Amino acid sequence: MSLTTFEKEKVLAPFLGSPLNFVPGQDPLGLLNVGELAFNKLLPGMTTVSERIRYYSFYCWFFDLYASQVGIASSKEQFKYLRRAEYLIALLAAKKHWQGVPGINKALGTYNILVEQIDLTEGTGERQATFDNTYWKNSKGVFGQNYVSSMTQMGFVKERVEGEGVFIRTDFNIEGRISGAQLAQAFQDNIGINASDTFLQVLIRGNVTQAELELFADPFNMLQVPSPSTENQFLWQFLIGPDFPKNHKESFFRRRTIQLLLQKTIEKDKATSALEFVLTAYHQQGRSDIGSDETLKLWYNFQLEQFWHMAATGSLQAFLDYLNNNTGGVWIEEDVLITEIAIKIEGFLKESGFSNEPATFENLKVVSDSEEKLVENMKDKDPIKKMGYACLLLRKLIEINISEVEDLEKMITKYQMQSPSSFLQSIKDLIFLSDMRMESFISLFIKKYVVLRHQWVALRKMNDTQTTEKFIREDGFIRYLSSIDYGYSAPRIDTVLGFIEDLQILERKRETLTKFGSQLYNEIPL
Repeated sequence: MSLTTFEKEKVLAPFLGSPLNFVPGQDPLGLLNVGELAFNKLLPGMTTVSERIRYYSFYCWFFDLYASQVGIASSKEQFKYLRRAEYLIALLAAKKHWQGVPGINKALGTYNILVEQIDLTEGTGERQATFDNTYWKNSKGVFGQNYVSSMTQMGFVKERVEGEGVFIRTDFNIEGRISGAQLAQAFQDNIGINASDTFLQVLIRGNVTQAELELFADPFNMLQVPSPSTENQFLWQFLIGPDFPKNHKESFFRRRTIQLLLQKTIEKDKATSALEFVLTAYHQQGRSDIGSDETLKLWYNFQLEQFWHMAATGSLQAFLDYLNNNTGGVWIEEDVLITEIAIKIEGFLKESGFSNEPATFENLKVVSDSEEKLVENMKDKDPIKKMGYACLLLRKLIEINISEVEDLEKMITKYQMQSPSSFLQSIKDLIFLSDMRMESFISLFIKKYVVLRHQWVALRKMNDTQTTEKFIREDGFIRYLSSIDYGYSAPRIDTVLGFIEDLQILERKRETLTKFGSQLYNEIPL
């Protein structure tokens, strides 16, 4: 056999520079991008890392304060002040034992109740060459990493001059839209002049006293938006307002999702979990008590794609484990390996009573176990059994959902959410091949949807110094590099529940709506 990839790298290293580093990477089959498309359509303005809704009004207030009181049009200077402000909030969280505030880990490590004055610059890293070991590693702080995208999308902030890197809050008066200036003023009204002026003095000085922290504790509580208040009202209007306020075409998927979540809470006397919510949408195939519901339909499609991801990516993990366990890290002929695996999977399905004669994929039993139960079964440590359950999951996904595919495709096309890696794009090919002998079908599935798919995704992610490949293929041979972890995407449902909790619509234990929350729920436009 010719030189291996590693041997070639060793020979050519003096000419090509450093060899590639093999890094873990995420989404090794590239199937989670469908979920991102769904999130961006269903819950725009939210991310899994934007945990606290009051940061939306806080940042608008900060940029208003910076422009009026500091006014230096320098990105470096603005983010120096911003990082001080964020670290100051984190110190408050450490003092008051607030959870879910960005930067709190560093603040907890540095906050000392016995120290009368705390130097903010030590936590922000202003005097360091890098921002390592500070409250937040990103040079643009929590805002630059977690909030800038969604706040820009919602029209709350913008760059003063495009490409300049200096941010300002927006200011406009358009019916049905909330501006950054409105949020900034509402935040200011809630914190008061004394706290605002003192906060600015602390930012300019770069240090804060214990007495000042105590003064800030109530006004700058990021876990609770005062209710009733204009700030609370504006943030609620943002949540139930148009999904994309800057566009002329209005949709209200975020509003409808919130309405459905609150409805479930009322029915159960307990807030539904993110997974429970999407599983319900899936099993109801996007239908509510009053018929088809487009918001539920999109959540149904989201979970369908999640099951496809679990079946395929779980098969990749099983394939890698089998490759590692049975080759000892040496090269093996790829087609021989895949055929061997397929024969063993077919044997497992027959011995377990899942396969009917003639042994084809379309004759594989559609088991009574739910899709989520099959995903649980795929946790089996035996890679053959794991891939066997993936086959059963795939068979069930096709059988249960084939009648809905046409409607789903129309909806996905309507909202421009198509993806070549989606289950909707793959299902027709899988059905066309389903009359193949079981061994042949499994071999083709592993080759096309696992091995080749992973290599294609890894090549697209590769750069000059690193690759996410989990195996190396060469001249018909394959060699193991490392395994993977995988799981469901985290729906932004948890972000929604956190937001409505911070607005005092949902009680902290999430068992019921508050009196204030019940009133708002009843006022949600249909």
